[in-house]
Amino acid sequence: MAENSGHSVPRLFADPYAIKATYTFFDRDESTPNACSKGTGNW
Repeated sequence: MAENSGHSVPRLFADPYAIKATYTFFDRDESTPNACSKGTGNW
């Protein structure tokens, strides 16, 4: 997604299941920009 920023989600993925999964992921309350940029922290 970072490589093609500025494109809509349907233009980023050819697979309809990946598109739905992306929208589901971003629909969650936990999916804030800050939380998504943190990673897992398990290095």
